[in-house]
Amino acid sequence: MQEHNALHRILPKCQVKKALTGLVLSQVLLLNACDPFTGGSLLLDCIDDDGPVLTPRDLPIPILNHSYEAVITASIENEPYDDRFQYKFNIGAGLPAGLIVDTFEREVRISGAPTELGNYAMRVEVTVEDASSDGNSSRLCRRKTARNYVFMIQQGL
Repeated sequence: MQEHNALHRILPKCQVKKALTGLVLSQVLLLNACDPFTGGSLLLDCIDDDGPVLTPRDLPIPILNHSYEAVITASIENEPYDDRFQYKFNIGAGLPAGLIVDTFEREVRISGAPTELGNYAMRVEVTVEDASSDGNSSRLCRRKTARNYVFMIQQGL
């Protein structure tokens, strides 16, 4: 109660109420979110939306019969140690003739020279798994994401 009175001397009444409400709410969230088995906090991970993302959103436009290269990178949003995960890709059909796709670690590499004009769509899906074998599972909110990539093969000048 002394802390409450000290706050009243420093802050106006409405700010004291907000400060105390925020403090209590943050403590409740932390206590309710603790996972006693892993020491992790699934609720807090979901608040900052931990999970895989694919970048870039759009790929460069391919030119008919010209060399093409593009790289799609997977990472874990809001996770500074995203190299600690294993990334598994599922690449859907729809790659234009003349282009090939290869996966390596966290990347999907598309290369070659498209041989047919047209519009094509390819779906890239990534699933992440913990790489550690020590039984300490990370607490991701999402473990899978996907994005559709469109190739509009253009005629060269």
